[in-house]
Amino acid sequence: MVSESHATCDLPLLEKVRVVGRHCLRGEMPHVLLAIDTMLDDFSAGKKAHEVYKCTGSLRLMQYVAAREPFEEMDPFYRRSQFNRTMEIAAAAGDLKAVKWLVESYKPQQYLTKTVAAAAANGHLHLLQWLFENHYEIGYWGCTEMCGALLNNHSEVVEWLRQHATPHKDSLKKVMEAAAAAGNVKVVEWLFNECHASAEDALWSAQTNKQWQTAKWILENCGIVGPWIDWDLPAKHGALSFLQYLRSRSIGGPGFYTLQVAAGCTRTDTSTDVLQ
Repeated sequence: MVSESHATCDLPLLEKVRVVGRHCLRGEMPHVLLAIDTMLDDFSAGKKAHEVYKCTGSLRLMQYVAAREPFEEMDPFYRRSQFNRTMEIAAAAGDLKAVKWLVESYKPQQYLTKTVAAAAANGHLHLLQWLFENHYEIGYWGCTEMCGALLNNHSEVVEWLRQHATPHKDSLKKVMEAAAAAGNVKVVEWLFNECHASAEDALWSAQTNKQWQTAKWILENCGIVGPWIDWDLPAKHGALSFLQYLRSRSIGGPGFYTLQVAAGCTRTDTSTDVLQ
């Protein structure tokens, strides 16, 4: 077990070394404590701080190893890469204490795009709020962080991002596709009406992810001229009501393989409807 730094030593110490220092040594002897700690440390040799955190999820162990790494000698590109990876792992786990320590210790200058995306994808709103309020300038907000939250159905995070981090123009396509894939009509409507996102790719995304109601909403509300519909998809998955809707609106028609894929569907009424 790793303890916070002892009063007489600047480095984090093993708990058992701290106990020895408190009860067995007279006066301040940091050199003795460090010697004992080095002798008893049988786990950190050859390890990097990010490796320890990845394996254990322990902030204290990461701090213990990091305090013994020759920070100045580390290649700056390697250090940046490992910092980013460790931040991503901590954000995915919702470990705000670890994220705070990493940011305050390493003082990153580059954008924490993957950190924000990992926190959003895993539904850690408290971490997003802390980054937004305390380190907004390195968050690069409005990228594609909403995608993971949409696909994993973290509605609270999605709503917060809608209010605080509207997607940039170059990110709209991916966010729109994610919203359609998740069947989130509310966000699809918001992106289309308020952010002027294109609906063509969203229509295809809704179809390939079996979000038939979302696809229907897009067809009815987004004014797509000559929408491309693959009848094979709803036929394959037995989406009879969607096929009936398409036929009632004269949108597309069955292709060469449509009847074959419909016949493979467990619902016999689907193939029957395609024949009519």
